[in-house]
Amino acid sequence: MNSKKKIKKTIAAKRANKKSYIIIAAVFIFVTAIFAFKAVNYFSGVKHENVKAEYVAGEIPYDMVCMVNNNYMGVAQIPVEADGKIYYGCCEMCVSKLTSNSNNVRYAVDPLSKESVDKAQAYIMMDPVGNGKVLYFISKNNADKYVSQ
Repeated sequence: MNSKKKIKKTIAAKRANKKSYIIIAAVFIFVTAIFAFKAVNYFSGVKHENVKAEYVAGEIPYDMVCMVNNNYMGVAQIPVEADGKIYYGCCEMCVSKLTSNSNNVRYAVDPLSKESVDKAQAYIMMDPVGNGKVLYFISKNNADKYVSQ
């Protein structure tokens, strides 16, 4: 009978250990998820309400935009010279993409005319949706028409 009690205690202890591991793993996953959410929000650009007032309805300086993820960053970005033009990226990965023009990243589509526009020569403004993203236009006139629609 003693051995049966010992076996039951051992089984109960193993179950308790498994529950502890599960609880620890769940807490770890929860904390990691919160960290990942905060990191994504931090690195995805500045939200619209944090953009300087003069940029909300006007042109944004090229060097304040990561031209790979198309976010207003709020601080000067890394300049990248390519084909005699200057583009801007927020990190070494973006610099590499701009240098190689992988996925044709140096170009965008003007939301009004649907024409291809070189980001280094575009009129850049905040997306009116307010998501921290920027839009590239062939001209200020196109940007003004787009906003007035």
